[in-house]
Amino acid sequence: MAMFLNPTYAQLSQEIGIASLNCSEKDCDALIRLYFFTFEFGLLVEGEKFDEKKRNLKVYGAGLLSCFDELQFSVSPDAKIYPFEPNDAIEMEPEVTKFQKGYFYSMTIDEAFHKIKSYISTIKRPYSFHYDPLTQSMKKLTNGLH
Repeated sequence: MAMFLNPTYAQLSQEIGIASLNCSEKDCDALIRLYFFTFEFGLLVEGEKFDEKKRNLKVYGAGLLSCFDELQFSVSPDAKIYPFEPNDAIEMEPEVTKFQKGYFYSMTIDEAFHKIKSYISTIKRPYSFHYDPLTQSMKKLTNGLH
């Protein structure tokens, strides 16, 4: 819950939800997986670069933070760790009843968020939406860019 007090974190979560409003089922599944492997099971590197032997990782995903056993496993030598690339993450099948087959790390949370935003911008949609926080309403955009 505390991560959602961070405006950047909360806004990206909202942007993923908004992007899913009128996209194809395939694109919606991709957005779900991006959310899953970042917001729920994301890892960050502590230091300048990832060291395979030291496993210099820290957790930011809520799914890992809520499960001590999987949290320990995710940073252990037994876990498969990959650099976060959206096209790789959307190919991995999420596990809901056992530990993940692999986890994705980013150097910074901003790097992960930038990659997610870039991926969202590639989704073909007939129209897009904009959320206005002042009126707490959605506006349909028909600019033809998506």
